[in-house]
Amino acid sequence: MNKARLLKLAEHLERGELGHDQFDFSLVTFGPTKPNGCGSNGCAIGELPMVFDEWKYQCDGSIRRLSFNGKSTEYGPWEDVESFFDIDSDASDHLFLPEEQNVAAFGGEYLEVDATRQQVAFNIRAFVKKMESK
Repeated sequence: MNKARLLKLAEHLERGELGHDQFDFSLVTFGPTKPNGCGSNGCAIGELPMVFDEWKYQCDGSIRRLSFNGKSTEYGPWEDVESFFDIDSDASDHLFLPEEQNVAAFGGEYLEVDATRQQVAFNIRAFVKKMESK
């Protein structure tokens, strides 16, 4: 896992200076587009372009990870998320999708669709701690 990137995202969520007007655990980025390119609602993954230069908002309202030459990668956003944080799909689901938490394996708590940014940040920190203890 890329501990530094995960903790940087957790810190961003805790600080609360989000690109989206509303944190919404069920949507990557959605709603009327703001000047920064993001929608009015979004989740932790939708915040990646606000935290990391490697991520950009796209004209269609999605996000993409940029490769070393500034062009979009060939992978889809979820594969890019997993590669970026150096986690597998089970860990990605646990951290970034509602009702997909495996608390026994990854720590944290079960999160429903209405989870807050603070709860998602807590799960990221709990995940890092659990993985470091293995």
